[in-house]
Amino acid sequence: MNTSLRFEPGAPHRRALAFVARCTGSAMLSSLAAGALGLGHPVWAVVSALVVSQDTAVDTRQAFVWRVAATAIGLLVAVVVGSVIPDPAPNRSLQLAIAVTVCAVIARRWPGLRVSMWTAPIVLMTTIPENGVLRAAVERGSEVLLGAMIATVLHLALDRALHIRGATRQNLPST
Repeated sequence: MNTSLRFEPGAPHRRALAFVARCTGSAMLSSLAAGALGLGHPVWAVVSALVVSQDTAVDTRQAFVWRVAATAIGLLVAVVVGSVIPDPAPNRSLQLAIAVTVCAVIARRWPGLRVSMWTAPIVLMTTIPENGVLRAAVERGSEVLLGAMIATVLHLALDRALHIRGATRQNLPST
């Protein structure tokens, strides 16, 4: 029997299984939760859950913090730009140019905030003029934060359930 194909329980296998389960579970739960809450674009909950999911609990928590900060900046920039520059179609490119410029300046200094560069355009491009940019920002922010929270909680819960502790990127298997 070829032993290289056998599954042998241990921390590296539990870590790999936990990562796959977290990503899959986070995507599914985020989609279901966003749908149940009636959020308009559940895809952002799913994307956010997958962006936040990392190999270790420490990395996931760090990704969550940066994701929340970057989302807040992108939302703020979108609301300011969308409020100052009217929304009719000819101005959309101007809105995007200004919003991305502001977020890129911030992200150049703090690379962990690069997600703000796509958050602001997403808000501006999903704004329905009758509802306004603030409503779009609240909705997109809710979707992103929902997915990020689900992924972070699921990561911690699965690591505890599988008794995975103290793993760092340096001592993870290369498989």
